[in-house]
Amino acid sequence: MGIELHHEKKAEYLYVRITGEFSTEETCSSFVDTLGSIDYLKATKILIDCRQLTGVPQSMDYDSYGTFVAGELRKRSKSESKGKIHLAYVIDSVSLDGDPPNSISALDDDVDVLVVDDIGEALRWLNVVSEDDRKKSR
Repeated sequence: MGIELHHEKKAEYLYVRITGEFSTEETCSSFVDTLGSIDYLKATKILIDCRQLTGVPQSMDYDSYGTFVAGELRKRSKSESKGKIHLAYVIDSVSLDGDPPNSISALDDDVDVLVVDDIGEALRWLNVVSEDDRKKSR
């Protein structure tokens, strides 16, 4: 089973849900697809929800993915500046037991990255209001 992406434009951010069996190659490919949505929607706040990915990435997988993402974002920032990107990854706590993707976090000043296992924490970090909170305030 491969990886499936589900992009949804929320009021203040792009929500990306990734499901399926983890593989470094497919995860990298899915990030390229996500970049297309980021560019099309001119999104600067992105929540990437990986909690439904199966399989546990190893340190080497994190490093490979992080290096790939960093390279793609550097290419993107050189070709066309769209403003600072804020990427919040929500990853199953079991997956966080390995080394977090430090390569992603080591990006330049054009990108801020957070990797956590709590979607509420990710939304607070992105400084956005969740759909549930938005409904409660009405």
